[in-house]
Amino acid sequence: MVLVDECIETGLTMMVALKSVIAQEAKNIYIATPVLDKTVYQNLLSVCDGVFCPYKIQDYISIEYYFRVFEKSRFEEISKTVKSYEKLVMQDGKIKKDIKTYEE
Repeated sequence: MVLVDECIETGLTMMVALKSVIAQEAKNIYIATPVLDKTVYQNLLSVCDGVFCPYKIQDYISIEYYFRVFEKSRFEEISKTVKSYEKLVMQDGKIKKDIKTYEE
């Protein structure tokens, strides 16, 4: 399972989402977000299988600060990203390799 959020500020909402999918007995849980505070990144990484985040920021301010134009992601874009990820690391429903983080 991949949880995608375009804006994780404190990590509290994502922790609730994680708790929900853990209760549903998800076997592998990953998080994808474009920008994240380094401390929040470490906290999330401690409770899931991996966090995909290209920009980990020390002293994170606000999501609007890091984008010239901030547009919410469409479902189709998120779905395409998840399918690309699955091709990259999944094979026959299993992870091809043991990974904790993924960065391009």
